[in-house]
Amino acid sequence: MNTMFTGVEITEKVKEKVNSGSLPRIVCFDYFDTLVTRKVYPEATKKLAARNLAVICGESCRWQTLYELRAGIEKKLCKESVAAGFDAEFTINDLGEELFSILQHTGWLPDWMDEKTFFTCFISTEIAVEKNVQESCYVLTELLKFLHKKQYEIYIVSDFYFSREQFRLLLEYHGISKCIHGIFTSADNRLSKGGTGRLYEEIISRLSCNAEEILMIGDNRRADYDMAVNRGLQAMHLDRGEQYEKYSTLQMKETESSLENDTLSSVFMEILEEQEVSCFGEMGLTLWYFIRQLFIRLNNDSVHDVFFCSKEGEFLRKLFIQFQLLCFGREIIRSHYLLVSRKATFICSLDSLEKEDFSRLFAHYRDISFKEFLLSLNFSVKTAKKICELLELPYNTRIQDLEKSFEFQSFVSSDIFRDFYEIHRVEQKKHFLSYLESFGKEAISPSFTMVDVGWKGSIQNNIRRCLPEDIVVNGYYIGLLSPTEVTETNRKHGVLFSDVPVHSPFIHVFNNNRSLFEMLLGATHGSADGYFDEKVFADEKDHRKSLAFSHSGKNDQTVVSVLDLPEERKLFKEKIEPLQGAYLQMNRELTKAFSLSLKNSPDLQWFAERHARMVFFPEKREVIFFSMLYHLENFGLFEFTDFQVTGDISFSRKVKNLRLLLKDPAMVLETGVWQPVILRRLGLEFLQPLDGRKRFKRIFS
Repeated sequence: MNTMFTGVEITEKVKEKVNSGSLPRIVCFDYFDTLVTRKVYPEATKKLAARNLAVICGESCRWQTLYELRAGIEKKLCKESVAAGFDAEFTINDLGEELFSILQHTGWLPDWMDEKTFFTCFISTEIAVEKNVQESCYVLTELLKFLHKKQYEIYIVSDFYFSREQFRLLLEYHGISKCIHGIFTSADNRLSKGGTGRLYEEIISRLSCNAEEILMIGDNRRADYDMAVNRGLQAMHLDRGEQYEKYSTLQMKETESSLENDTLSSVFMEILEEQEVSCFGEMGLTLWYFIRQLFIRLNNDSVHDVFFCSKEGEFLRKLFIQFQLLCFGREIIRSHYLLVSRKATFICSLDSLEKEDFSRLFAHYRDISFKEFLLSLNFSVKTAKKICELLELPYNTRIQDLEKSFEFQSFVSSDIFRDFYEIHRVEQKKHFLSYLESFGKEAISPSFTMVDVGWKGSIQNNIRRCLPEDIVVNGYYIGLLSPTEVTETNRKHGVLFSDVPVHSPFIHVFNNNRSLFEMLLGATHGSADGYFDEKVFADEKDHRKSLAFSHSGKNDQTVVSVLDLPEERKLFKEKIEPLQGAYLQMNRELTKAFSLSLKNSPDLQWFAERHARMVFFPEKREVIFFSMLYHLENFGLFEFTDFQVTGDISFSRKVKNLRLLLKDPAMVLETGVWQPVILRRLGLEFLQPLDGRKRFKRIFS
């Protein structure tokens, strides 16, 4: 007599019994390989959890060691359970406690990780990995939902080391928790259905029913069928032969491959191709590599709170949170979003007029107007005009070497400017510090950690000048180029590239079009505009063309504002947001692929080569797309900058440009602007493939 059925056959038989009224009122489902299957062979799940936990524990801890320790602890706990009169079962909680004790004794845990923190990370990582590797079995979950609608009592019965509370998180993930009346696991009862069958006796007792009033459905012949029938339950045995063969194949592949040298490069390329990003698809790969390296660096440096700086930090933070949730089930490193800009923080960092010479502004902007000077100090247009009118100074006229001009010396020594300046400077700094304190003192003291796109770290310098001297400010950047004001209390780290103390590998790839990072990491809002008292902001918001983004401080007194410009909103909605949506999805798929494999991530050179495709061999549509972008210069100079080609270029002009290029290539191409855009502006875009090959060969040969 056949006692093994497919999911479809079981569904048909159960529905027949429902229609005839002969189905027991209580239906129990096994979970693994019944309601869900795994994308990896079962034991690999523990290895993946060990791999992710090792990342959290830090550089001194190898995942293979964690896995071996785990196996030994499991055996020990099972023996202790049997000795106490129960079955050979254990709980994930007991496993975590034992593992922490061993790791702490051996010194393999970072100093900051106490037992509570380790346990939380351990459990959340286990649950996250289980979610990643599981796939819902449609036929059986639909049967479960059908029975729920028919008001049958439904229970999950599983020989597994999760408690019912932890198990319910998996049911919620698959959207079936509301259909379940209860959960029986071997971990909660220290009794098994497969080992001794005593878990069934516990179920019968707990539900106060007769054994024949229960139907058990599951894939394991011994645990879900024989033991259930022996205890008097009705049972149906699910055929999962194909799934078992799949597990065997996956295990054999792992055994045959060298995990130390094997990488996920081909899988990552498949994900890139499947996403079909309209432009600059490889940026999704670069951002994934940056986010993973950023997490490793922050974790190894014992960072618990990190601030992502606006505007580029808005999307980077989304990627950072998603990466952590998929790998570890929670934010191991808490992230915050900080509204800052050069303009908004510069005034906060300035000293009294007796000590301030504004050299940090004039070092980069010499020939500017009084308007541009005052707006860089974050005065509103209304106030800036008023100051110039009172002092009878030209407002819009750019003055050569303004800092050294007679007009400027007279300007800064005037009582009128002094009064406006001191009130404005003190108020802005007070409200900025109130804004920082709203995140909690533990987030900014004894160290303050920030993430930004790069390149010199001027915003970090401003923040450093605002904070007490004993607070160490750490900045982590996509890249650094000649970073300024680096000290023991103002540290800067380039994650993808840096030119200090020497050029990092492949710097000339990632640095070749820095504007690409800035443009593609645009935000849903405008630049940070300032930090204000509510009443002051109400009077100035129209003149500043800004909106209140958030309120902070005691009694919500501090308004943090952002610029609200239609041109920026349009650019983001039409050009940038669709690309970010694709990058976010790619980040998710790359992270899941990494979480489902014990293979290594590709190395930096692999990611650099992919990134090089964008900067050295762009498609025509990508150059055109980039040429249509623009951004607002919001410090020093206040104007929109774009990359467009203006007007047609005559043949004679193209010949002159070609001669100039051949005479001095560096002068023409090494201006900091992306070379394909320069060549397009010169009408020489036909030279791009040649120039790209030359640059690629120079770097990767």
